[in-house]
Amino acid sequence: MVGQTKLLKYTEEMVRNDKFPRFSIFVGERGSEKNDFAPYIAGYMCADYIRACDVKIDTIRELIEQSYKVRGITVISIPDADTMSVPAKNALLKITEEPPNNAYIIMTLEDVNNTLDTIKSRASIFRLEQYKRYEIYEYAQKVLKDDGKARLAASICSTPGEVDLFREELGGERIVCLFDYVNLVIEHIEEASPANALKISEKVNLKNEPEQGKYDLKMFWKAFMVLCGEHILDSSHYIEWARITSKTLTKLCRIKGINKQMLFDGWVFDIREWR
Repeated sequence: MVGQTKLLKYTEEMVRNDKFPRFSIFVGERGSEKNDFAPYIAGYMCADYIRACDVKIDTIRELIEQSYKVRGITVISIPDADTMSVPAKNALLKITEEPPNNAYIIMTLEDVNNTLDTIKSRASIFRLEQYKRYEIYEYAQKVLKDDGKARLAASICSTPGEVDLFREELGGERIVCLFDYVNLVIEHIEEASPANALKISEKVNLKNEPEQGKYDLKMFWKAFMVLCGEHILDSSHYIEWARITSKTLTKLCRIKGINKQMLFDGWVFDIREWR
């Protein structure tokens, strides 16, 4: 596990003192290692481990039924529960109010507000620490096995999972291609016709699941801000471009269900307006 030393030490101490909560929520951004805590804690407890394959209502109901049948100490993991439906959340209330005798329930979320207040009120909430830049760089060095690519990854990635996005394709070459592409966008976005400017999104993934051959939207905008910073001495308008991009990234991360195509097209329009 990368970093998270304080949280690891704290949870280990709670387990040793038999004070680890029966129901807990681990909160961390996309690509953080929040889903690794449940199996880690299960191993530290020498407990059995059950992981929900999804957060659909039928799965949650089956998990509840299974939890009351366990005989030994068991850690039950419900990962990535941000998209859980209201009926599934209501079903989950049963075991969060009175967890089975031998069960420890661990749920993970990107945003703690993506669950019911009644569920939150019954949980002990653990928040993952923000990763330090050197931790991301050291992890990128380890998995990409190239210092130059590791430095590029560390300049835009804030979690180990984001580094893995680049490791999975061409051993990290894709991060180099991303910066090359963003540089071309920066050089030509003002001069391109409106139609061609909007075609930028054709190389960016605007879906909620991985899309082969396209760049991750969040990574695209992070790389854009990094390269704008490198161009500031050429022209001060790159400061405004970075500000616009930062503001758009904030909307992407905070507004649930936002239309990514409209957000991207609006970003292109705002960038081209600042001439």
